[in-house]
Parts: sequence; C-alpha cells; structure tokens
Amino acid sequence: MKLKSIDIAFDFEPFLVLFALILLILFAFYTYKYTLPPTGKLIRYFLASVRSLIFILLILLLIDPAIKFTYQKINKPVIKVFVDNSNSMTMPDSALNVKKVREIVEKIKDRFGASAQLFTFGEKTKPLSADSLDDIDFSEYSTDFTPITSKLDIDSTAASVIISDGIITAGNDNIKSEAVPLFTVGIGDSVSHPDIYIENIYNNNIIYAGNETEAEVTVRNNNTAGINKTIEFYLDNVLLTRKQIELDNSGINRVKFAFTPAGPGKHKITVNVPPEEDEFNKNNNTKTEFIDVLKNKTRIFLIAGKPSPDFTILNLVLNGNENFDTKKIVYVSPQKVYGSENLSQIDSSELFILIDFPLKSTPEKSIRLIYETIMRKNIPFLQFVTTNTDPSIISKYSDIIPLSAEKINPEKLEINALNNNSFFFHDNELQSLPPLITNGNIYRFSPDTETHLSYSLNNNSRPLFITRSTAGVRSAVFLAEGIWRWHLTTAERSNILLPGFLNKLVKWLTADNSKKHFRVMPQKDLFSSVEEVEFIAELYDPTFIPVNNANIKMEIKSGELKTELQFLPIQNGIYSTKISGLHAGDYSFTALAAYDNITLSDSGRFSVVNANPEKISTRMNTELLKRIAYNSGGKYYSAENISELSDELGKLIESRKSEELLTETFDLKSHYVIALLLIFLFTIEWFLRKRIGML
Repeated sequence: MKLKSIDIAFDFEPFLVLFALILLILFAFYTYKYTLPPTGKLIRYFLASVRSLIFILLILLLIDPAIKFTYQKINKPVIKVFVDNSNSMTMPDSALNVKKVREIVEKIKDRFGASAQLFTFGEKTKPLSADSLDDIDFSEYSTDFTPITSKLDIDSTAASVIISDGIITAGNDNIKSEAVPLFTVGIGDSVSHPDIYIENIYNNNIIYAGNETEAEVTVRNNNTAGINKTIEFYLDNVLLTRKQIELDNSGINRVKFAFTPAGPGKHKITVNVPPEEDEFNKNNNTKTEFIDVLKNKTRIFLIAGKPSPDFTILNLVLNGNENFDTKKIVYVSPQKVYGSENLSQIDSSELFILIDFPLKSTPEKSIRLIYETIMRKNIPFLQFVTTNTDPSIISKYSDIIPLSAEKINPEKLEINALNNNSFFFHDNELQSLPPLITNGNIYRFSPDTETHLSYSLNNNSRPLFITRSTAGVRSAVFLAEGIWRWHLTTAERSNILLPGFLNKLVKWLTADNSKKHFRVMPQKDLFSSVEEVEFIAELYDPTFIPVNNANIKMEIKSGELKTELQFLPIQNGIYSTKISGLHAGDYSFTALAAYDNITLSDSGRFSVVNANPEKISTRMNTELLKRIAYNSGGKYYSAENISELSDELGKLIESRKSEELLTETFDLKSHYVIALLLIFLFTIEWFLRKRIGML
C-alpha cells in the first residue's frame, strides 16, 4: 500500500490553534532563557524543546483533531489453474502426459508467481501448492467439472485455466462462467483408435411394474464401421434378448430393447457388446444402469356430494396425470349415484379426494362407508370443505377430519389466499389469482395440524389449507371452493398452478412413511471395483428430531460373502461408513439402528463392476474443451501453445487491476501512545531539572 494523503480536521479555527501553539512554544523557551542555577545553552534549549512538545501534545489532546490517512491499494487479480487428476489422463502415455502437465503448470507458475493459484480436480477440487506437483498422479476415478465454477471469485479472479483431456464421468458438461473467462488446454490422445463401446442407455423416467417399457442403447464405434456385432441385453443379470446390428458409418447405432419389470424397486440393466481382438480399449464394451420401477399408478377415488365446476376441474386435472388411476363417484341425487359400481372397490383406494361431501342430502350409509374405510385402512385423504358441505356431519367425524365447527356462518364470502411459506406453492405463485369462496365458519383445529394457506377476515388470520400427519397417516383439508377459477386463470401459463399443486400434494399424502425415520443410502447405485463405497444414514425419532447416539450396524451380502460395517456419527442424525476393495458383483445390505429400546431397519442394493469409468472413453474430447472455453469468453489451446496462453493471461491480469482507496482515522484521545509519550516527556524534564538542581 502507498500513502496517498494526510488530512487533519479541527473543531476550532486552525489559525487560533496555530497562534496558541506559537505562544506556548515561545513561553516554553522564555521560561528556560534564564535558569537557577545557570546551565549551558544546549541543556536549556533541550528542556525548552521538551516542554514545547508537551504543550503541543496537550493542545492536540484538548482540541482532538481528526487525522485521516488515505492509502492507495492496487488489487491484482489471480489466475486459477485446474489440473485434471483423473485416471483417463494416463491414456495412452502416462509418462508423457505427466511431463506435459508439469511443464505447463511450471511455466504458468514461473510467469505469474503468487498470482497463479493451483488446484487439482477429479472427484473433488483440491488446492495444490507449487512445491507439491508430485500430487498430480492421475489417481482419481471420476472427473467432475462442475465444482470448478464454484471456486471462481468474480472480484479476485482474472481467468481460469483448465488442463484436461475433456473426458467427463461425473456431473454434467454444461460448464459456464459468465464473468470469469475459462481457458482450456487439451492433454491426451486425439487419434481415433479402433473401438466399440456402449455410450448411453436411455429409458422412460417413469416405469411401472408389470408394464412393458423400452430402453434405447447408443452404440458408438471408431474405425470399425461395417462390422456385424451382437448386442446383449440383461435385466437383473438375466439375458433377455440379443440383437444383431451392422456398425454404422456415422459411428452411432441406436438399438431399442423392450422389457417388462416384474415388480417395483431398483432393477439393473446391463448391455454388452463382445469386443473385437484389435480393439484399443476393451474396458468400455459393457454398461450398467439402475432403473427405479414404481408400483402401479396411484389409485385415487374422487367422491363428490354433487356435480360442480370444482369437481369437473379436479376430475380433468387428475385424469390428465399419467401417474394417477382415478375413479369417481358423484351423488347426483340421493337416489342417483354416478359411478356407484366403484363403491365396491373403495377398499383398494390409496387416496380419497372428497369435495362437496358430505351434504345434508348424502345418504348416511355412504358417509359412514367412506369415513369408516378411511379409518379402518388408514387411507390418506384430501377433504374440500365448501359452502355446501354440512359442518355438523364433519364435526361428527372430527376424530378423522382434523377440525370441528364452532360457529356456523350462512353467508358466502370472497377471500384471497395467503401463502404461509408452504412447500406446496412457489413464492408469489398465488398473487393475482381470483378470490375463492367460503362461508367463514369458525372451526376448532387439531393441535397437530399445519397451516399452509390462510386468509384474512376482519383483520384476523384464518386457516384455508391445512395438513396433518399422525401415526403415519396423512390428511389435508381445503376450506373453500372456486379452485376452478385458479385453474382457468393459470391455464395459459407454462407452469399451471393446480396440476402442480395436486401432484405435489398426492405425492406427499401417499408417501410411504414406514422408513422415513431411518434411511440408509449408498452414495450411488453403481460403483467401479476401484472405488470406495460410501454410505450415509439418517436417523430421526418419532417427532423427527435427529438422533445422534444410536448404534447403527449394516451387513453387506453378495453370494457367500458377508461383511459387517459400523456407522460413525457425523452430526444432526447423520451417520456414515465406507468400504473399499469390493469385487465385482451385486450386493444387498440390511442396516439396523438401535437407540432407547427402539430398533429400526432399512435395506437396499447396489452393484460393483470391473469397468473403470475413466477408461470407457480414452480419446481427448477436444470439442468439449473448445465449447467450454467459447461459452465463457475464453479460448482453447493445445499443449504446444502455452506461451500464447501466458501472454493472454498477462494481458487479462493487467486489464483487471483495480485501485482501492483505504482510509484510517487516528484518534489521539484513545491512543495510548500519546499518553505514554506525555509521561515520558514529563519524566525526562523532571529528571534533568532535578539533576541540575532546578527543583
């Protein structure tokens, strides 16, 4: 930092201060013009100077001037260099790549010194010091580019350099940096060797047990076009089918396989293409993926006490969701029930949605049947309490419905919904929506309910939409009608409110709570045999408070192999454990958590394969490196053009230098040095006067 200026401000007129200082200095010298006993001129001048300095300090303490120092600071941005430390960098010539990378890093470090900050990346991003380049050993088993951008501080980073082969095996390849340019340096083999490999397996996002679905496999080939190959498709290690293909001149073949998963849960898909003898890389001929198979569609019973616009819209939205199997029952009159044949199937329901139900005209037998089924089978439900719903009947079933009427209001009121930070709605999603209709009845709510929407009436906040979760059973109550208005108002928008709300709510209501208090999750479903397998466990008590003192053990099985692991606590009910050296195969695990005489369990599965994901593709992805650089305002360089890169980085550092003015205010009264200096000066004067005999 460089001192730029010193400013002194007085509360008094500076001329008067200067005049007083001059008078005091003259007085100090006058008092020592003649002394008894007489002394030499040098000692008199010295004592006069000491007293003058004492007067000056006392005056300064008295007037307390504000002394401000202004410094100029030059902020010089840094260059952040990220070196790909993954396994794929060892192909095809590890020694040569190590040499190239170290030469590049050393050139940048020599040119920019402390302005160059070094990192390695692979599974994680780690700092690298200039004297520990031996840590670049290409030992990591995955490559994730996405954490790089989190390290780029816009205010302090001029540019970033990524030294890599462009082969990504984790995260995504959509790497962007709008404020900090990314310069990429390609390291690796750009020659296309003979190779056949499975690039991707695509399947439907939603797969139901017992329903036929389809997977599309992308088979890539380099310099092997025209060869006939057999593609093998396995489901849970059982060969389902084979297909013959001729490798296309474009380098891409897409092969479709139809299959039917038998039951819900995780299922393993494996696709294999036998390698040719002259293939450069035989580690990428097999690919495995896990798919989540859902049980059959959620069975919903929509029950209406009478036809209404809200019922019509609910029926339309529910039938428009491919995840729902909706049956409806409408009481057109006490004698006429539309969908009455469905009443015999209500035991199979997974969710009831009740609207305008029950009415005074609704047969008591039907009311009792519906609510007793809910209670007997612990079926979740969504109850719309409208102006037509009979509150006295609702109150009779307050042990099921979490409210009862205290005061009945026969009038209809228009109200606007207010969001109570509900996770069912986005911020400001309810703004500009038309009002709903309610009669403003006053209800007594169960203490275990949670209010998600409210409305204001006579300056009082009242619940509009509530939920309850008790003993593993969930319910929700909406205390208004007119949601058809919401749907018609938002139907033209890209994100329609009502379908999104109902989809979230149905998922929440029908969620399986049996394992919510204890969950064990492998870091992923598929591991390489060279990777460490890590598990995370979450444990909560019945009130969802984290449990930190539990004993959690887990047994892993694969054939005859059995291994037991002990979890260690991390924080807030989170535990972890890990294991390495597992051979290829399918594994199942069962975990037990014990605390306070409570035992909970969870189970799952994962697989380990021999393939190293870093060896699937070994050709440098120059196109990706160029795209990353282009999208961020940077440029791609080959390893041979590092001098040009250094010049470009130097220009960026100079152009992004910034000047910062820093000020520091010196307060005389609060600074102990002034007090010490005064004491010292008084002591010196007193000591000399005593030695001379003036006292």
